[in-house]
Amino acid sequence: MDTVFRLSSMKFSTFAIACLMLLGCLASYAKAPPKLVDFDRLLEKPERFDGKVIRVRGFLLVDLPPHDVGIIKFCALEGNGMTLSRSHRCLLVSLKDAQIGTAHLKSGWVEITARLVSTPVGVVGAKLSYVLTEIRKLEAMPEGTSRSD
Repeated sequence: MDTVFRLSSMKFSTFAIACLMLLGCLASYAKAPPKLVDFDRLLEKPERFDGKVIRVRGFLLVDLPPHDVGIIKFCALEGNGMTLSRSHRCLLVSLKDAQIGTAHLKSGWVEITARLVSTPVGVVGAKLSYVLTEIRKLEAMPEGTSRSD
């Protein structure tokens, strides 16, 4: 009887250890930062990233007049350098549910981690526009950094 108890106790211990290891792996995976997405790829097929948290590099253009409704755009980089795209291919940025301090936002080259969501545009809503929202992280890019570093 004592042997049966020890055997079942060992099986339970082994099972418990395996479950704890699995939970530890899942927890570390959940905390890993999202993969860096190329801005051009994001603009080509935004529907692939709809609803997902992404990390992307570009130029944050902040135009917030003191007493009016302002606009924040996130624009593509040109080539591998730090030049604003001439085509002005941009996404809108919403401060809704931002997890960062937004009081001192300013224009500049940044790496942003946020959720990309689609929004219907127009009277019928037949076309979709994409917005970066729920900003989780916003870091200034060091001078000389390319979008793929």
